[in-house]
Amino acid sequence: LLDAVKVPSEVTYAFLGELTLEGKILPLNGILVVLEALRNDGVQRVVLPVENFEEGSYIEGIELIPVASLKELMVYFNEGILPQTPQNTSVDGERVISDVIDYGEIKGQEGAKRALAIALAGRHNLLLIGPPGTGKTMLLKNAGVLLEGLTLEESIEVAKVYGLSGREGLQFIKNRRPPFRSPHHSIGRAALIGGGNKSLPGEIALAHKGILFLDELGEFKSEILEQLREPIENKEMNISRLGYRVTYPTNFILLSAMNPCKCGYYGSSLKSCTCLPSSVRKNLGKLSKPLIDRIDMIYWVNDVDVETLDAIKDVGLTTKTLQKMIQTGRMNRKRKGRCGLDVKQEAQDLLKEGYKRLELSPRTYNRLKLISETIALMDNSDQVREVHVLEALQYRKVESLFGGF
Repeated sequence: LLDAVKVPSEVTYAFLGELTLEGKILPLNGILVVLEALRNDGVQRVVLPVENFEEGSYIEGIELIPVASLKELMVYFNEGILPQTPQNTSVDGERVISDVIDYGEIKGQEGAKRALAIALAGRHNLLLIGPPGTGKTMLLKNAGVLLEGLTLEESIEVAKVYGLSGREGLQFIKNRRPPFRSPHHSIGRAALIGGGNKSLPGEIALAHKGILFLDELGEFKSEILEQLREPIENKEMNISRLGYRVTYPTNFILLSAMNPCKCGYYGSSLKSCTCLPSSVRKNLGKLSKPLIDRIDMIYWVNDVDVETLDAIKDVGLTTKTLQKMIQTGRMNRKRKGRCGLDVKQEAQDLLKEGYKRLELSPRTYNRLKLISETIALMDNSDQVREVHVLEALQYRKVESLFGGF
């Protein structure tokens, strides 16, 4: 190729693409990562497939020359004629939101709605547990509409991961919507965590900067759930293979839901549980203490009888109301920067007392402080007060269920 064209020696070029026998140049996966690496190595111009141009144009500091065939490439170098540059059709900041259901239509679960708002405002992991039919899945599967849009930098991060997995990543740069991943409980380890022969990113990396929703959490295999501990704690996942190591970002919000037992009605006020105590313990025991420690908030969703639901006339917390609550918490967090809120002495004492009574771990204690601060920020408070700590403590009061009974 280099013998057939006149490549200027004063400029550093790189050539990307798959060349077919007919002379066509086919697109590549993971173009953002490749271009960024080339730019950092001092490459000034990159000849790449025309299909990769739009996505690649978001990497600054490097000139792109899109070509569809070897013929176009030769014309460019030998005659100085530039191929027609495709137009970037994206609109910065554009974010399309399509509500599946308004949260005002979910009646009788105002406490669960508020718990969800706190989790999203502070990027806390949340588990909803309770009998079937209480709205757990409905509350969480629509949570994506409550999150604010990604910045350009964040959307490029997400697009890189999707590109490496062979999926379309440009959509995130265009609409700035955070990813929402909801894998089935039958998923294998490599598909969830990442790996395989090519060390591809798994669902936890595809959920980076967004939400990982695990419905029917108790149905996932225990050995797979335990693999979530490192990426939740470190916000990244390391995959080692012979001769190399790959690190994927995993800064996601974990939202999960589960029934407390096989029949689902343990703790129900409307229907009796038919499971043996040993069966309930086995079901709840699938979540180990170290994993539970990394789930910041656990909320019991009570069932509500039909008569009570019919009597509720107030729409309660709507999608717009929840979005405003979350936005308030996040804006106040940005305003405060890395400096935490002042904690009143009475609130500090209450937190320590709750920590001892609930027999929590030091890791959970630190997470409770963060949750208390998130609640205070959502309330536009300049201090963490007793009321904020009390609300935070309620999100750990059912933790004892997972230790046996």
